Amino acid sequence: MREMCGGIAIISFLGLCLWSWGSQPHISEARSQKLAKAYFVFYVLFVLSAVSASAQTMKAAGPNWTKTKVFEKLGERLIIPEELMRTGLATYTGAEIKLLFDKLPSPSWYDLKGNLGLKALWDHGYKMAPVPPSLVATAPEVWLSIRMEAIQDSFNEDWKAQSARLTGHKRMPTAEEMMWFAQVVWVTRHELPFENIYVRTSSLSLDGGHLCVGENEGGVLKVKACADDLKSPDIGVTAVAVR
Repeated sequence: MREMCGGIAIISFLGLCLWSWGSQPHISEARSQKLAKAYFVFYVLFVLSAVSASAQTMKAAGPNWTKTKVFEKLGERLIIPEELMRTGLATYTGAEIKLLFDKLPSPSWYDLKGNLGLKALWDHGYKMAPVPPSLVATAPEVWLSIRMEAIQDSFNEDWKAQSARLTGHKRMPTAEEMMWFAQVVWVTRHELPFENIYVRTSSLSLDGGHLCVGENEGGVLKVKACADDLKSPDIGVTAVAVR
């Protein structure tokens, strides 16, 4: 950017010199106009070239997500921080983006139902997105991988039975994680998971039970207290994939 500004300053100075010279009495008006047009064209081409070069440099300086194994396996199910920044939902610093890139999981990071690797996330309908910027430096896991639908046959069960389904490298999400993820998926993919159902969370309610979230409207989940012994055809459970 400094180089581009310096170049523009030099070109502007040269243009001023040309204008001053072209304004001399011994220079004809026609020649003066030609000089002005030539300078203008040269100036425009220089600025466009400089902006293009600067954009390419900035692009090259950022992480190349498409070259990672995670993107190779998940494709658009991987939601990267730059996408969230473009939507205005969050702002990550360069250091935070680098940390997120460095902490991308390896292909064998997960083990879901005996199925090794990131392929399991695809097969079971997971999406992966970064945690909010405020948690990047402190969260044990900086990437959230959440199943975008309730686990089959998890309805009409109480909290204990639904929790028992989350064995191995799966856990129940918190209400905060679900609300963040619903926003992320809506603004980047325009999808509404959990639109007509509720799912349990590990977040405690004031009455000693646990919170349920669901009825997604425009990326905003409703939150309500669900008694742990409640069994409902509208309340299932989803999962967060963990190490």
